[in-house]
Amino acid sequence: MLSPGKGGGSVTALPIVETLSNDVTAYIVTNVISITDGQIYLDTKLFTGGQRPAVNIGLSVSRVGSSAQNVAMKGVAGKLKGILAEYRKLAADSVGGQQVQTIPMIRGARFVALFNQKQPSYFMSAIVSLYACLNGFLDDVKVHYVKFYEYLLVHKDLSIMYGAAKNKFFYMYVQELNYLIRFFTLNSPILNGELEEMLKQHTQLFLQHYQSKMNAIKSEKEVKALKNLLYSCKRAV
Repeated sequence: MLSPGKGGGSVTALPIVETLSNDVTAYIVTNVISITDGQIYLDTKLFTGGQRPAVNIGLSVSRVGSSAQNVAMKGVAGKLKGILAEYRKLAADSVGGQQVQTIPMIRGARFVALFNQKQPSYFMSAIVSLYACLNGFLDDVKVHYVKFYEYLLVHKDLSIMYGAAKNKFFYMYVQELNYLIRFFTLNSPILNGELEEMLKQHTQLFLQHYQSKMNAIKSEKEVKALKNLLYSCKRAV
């Protein structure tokens, strides 16, 4: 506590410790862990593997836990840690690069792709993106198109891009996404079923209008244009 005579208050410390050979049991590391309310563990292997930010969710801990989480986020992210842990284990156990495409492998790879970001993501958009992945809407979306899918999902002009969509919920969610997620947060721990209708519409339209066309691209000019579009989407989400 700070001196009451100088206004009082508290001090928040953010200790940063570099581990030696990723040893989290070292003396200084364990002492810091014991006196803090949690830790974010950044893993070199994840970083070199292309994951940014390279947060190891298995070794990262919050003493407060989900009690401080937003209700909607808690409902969405409750199973996330288990899926990613199983994904890491299965990926590590795969022999000669041969990976059995189980649900944890499929969704785990897409969660990792979602977590790759150039800048902080907007909270309400993250809820919808994680919800879509957790409930299998991204299962048929190729991993290298995941960020593009997310970009279109939270894009305010999505209804214009998907002009063929004839669904009132689809248009409503696109235009009022953030307001509606806030509404769900205050009124229900479970996202409204109508959101699933919007996600079904979006996924179907994405696979039909974008992924299928992307897979058909052959000329160098088209490939370059697609790469530029995907790059701009990765920077935006």
